[in-house]
Amino acid sequence: MKTLMLFAVAAVMAAQNPPRPQGPPPSFDAIQEYLSLSDAQSAQWKQLMRSRAESNRARFQEMHTKRRQLDEMLRQGSGDAAAVGRLTLELESYRKQIRGADDGFLKEAAVLLDASQRAKLAALEDAAKLMPALHEARRLGLLRGGPEGFPDGPVPMRRPGPPTRARQ
Repeated sequence: MKTLMLFAVAAVMAAQNPPRPQGPPPSFDAIQEYLSLSDAQSAQWKQLMRSRAESNRARFQEMHTKRRQLDEMLRQGSGDAAAVGRLTLELESYRKQIRGADDGFLKEAAVLLDASQRAKLAALEDAAKLMPALHEARRLGLLRGGPEGFPDGPVPMRRPGPPTRARQ
């Protein structure tokens, strides 16, 4: 019973906190233009992003190793509930460390901005909260426009199953 409960907890935690993809820092041309960042601010921001990635690299590698160990234990049906629980707690500890590093990054990045840039960033944060409603309104045909290739009006639905001859 304990093993089943730990398995369920591990599965839920893994689904809620998937590891972030690693790779080069994303381009931020659009945000640079929107916030009117100076070249110096852009360079400092890029350096902060590199520092954050480097400091988290070891955490992500350890998380990957622990995740593989946990997956292997669960796949084998391990009855060692204590080991499963320990690995699950270690993974959560790494997630918390990464969230803490991200919070530190956000504070350092905010220092680079002037008052008007921070206000614009706050407006973006507010807009991001509306994204689920925006996507739903577009799917329902309540809003027109959007990214290129996004259909206006309701998204057409198709029947489940193999494609019909007309679509082949």
